[in-house]
Amino acid sequence: MNGNQLHLPFVSLIIVNYNGRSKLGALLDKCLDSILRTNYPNFEVLFVDNNSTDESAEYVEKKFSDSRLKVIRLKRNYGYAGAVNKGVEMANGDFIAVLNNDVVVTRDWLKYLILALLFNKEAKAKIAVPKILMLENPKKIASCGGEMNVLLVGWDRGLLEDDQGQFESYSYCFHPAGATFLVSRDLVNELGRLFDDDYFAYFEDVDLGWRTWLLGYKVIFVPQSIVYHKCGSSWGLTSPLKFYLMRRNALYSGIKNFETRIVIVLLPIWLLSSLYASYLFSKATKDARYIKMGFKVIFDVIRGFRRNWIKRRFIKRRLSSKELLFSHELLTYKPSKFDWALIRIINGILRLIGFPNLNINSMKEYPTFTLLKAHIGGCLL
Repeated sequence: MNGNQLHLPFVSLIIVNYNGRSKLGALLDKCLDSILRTNYPNFEVLFVDNNSTDESAEYVEKKFSDSRLKVIRLKRNYGYAGAVNKGVEMANGDFIAVLNNDVVVTRDWLKYLILALLFNKEAKAKIAVPKILMLENPKKIASCGGEMNVLLVGWDRGLLEDDQGQFESYSYCFHPAGATFLVSRDLVNELGRLFDDDYFAYFEDVDLGWRTWLLGYKVIFVPQSIVYHKCGSSWGLTSPLKFYLMRRNALYSGIKNFETRIVIVLLPIWLLSSLYASYLFSKATKDARYIKMGFKVIFDVIRGFRRNWIKRRFIKRRLSSKELLFSHELLTYKPSKFDWALIRIINGILRLIGFPNLNINSMKEYPTFTLLKAHIGGCLL
């Protein structure tokens, strides 16, 4: 059936902005222009400004005189997670699309995502993810949905690969890429909040996918929907603060979402692996501040343990960890004997506590390190 013959539901598109005018320049205009040209009959655009200091909100109001575009000014910077949640509260759509302010969409991106969810109700798909290509090099993949392993490392499928047709079929993935995705309103209602406000930024998309799968729903990758992303344009390719937020929020998610016995057994490994990761990032970037952030992750996760443990009571679980799509790969700087020893220890522990299907059996270089060495610019989750 042709999409134009359907009654297509109303969609709210949420774009979070913080100083986008000064950080992105013409790309902010290009982003909004492409979104407003979306080939879809009924949608609204909520431009949620996180208390910018560069008059982004005023600029967008004057530049774009479109009745579908609403500028929402927040009185303080709620971070990406909090600002998206504020946007969801004000959205009217039956479906909600979340987009970064550094993406450029194709005309039919939204229609393909909507149709994928409408025709996958029996498969319980509640989040749809487009193929995201790098804006500066459209032949390179930025994301085809996300993966995560039991060390709480999340990454984008296909990142840095040439787009040669290897991701041309519908498939399920662990989580959406935060740059662009579509979610049904009924899932948001069941979850209570789309994102965890405490995260501020990073890993909120992984946490969302995780909680969605625990509810028994799925995240579906839709290759026909194409979006271009200038990755790292707001925070840079990597930074000590970015690393800190990623690892802290990852451990917050593990404490909330895993079964009790997995948390008890793997928490020490998560803490130590975060410190090891800080060493790898310090080595790759020659920036000793990563080591400091590794210790800060440990301190803040321990300090916030009780708060996150209490959140477990609000996590709805219809599936166990044994039934989820955890990756069997370990991401590292350069595969070494230490990494293989770490894999054996982790797999032994998982077998001991009754989760042999979560094992890790391969490793590869973390894409960020490949980007740093190649000096091409790209994205870090």
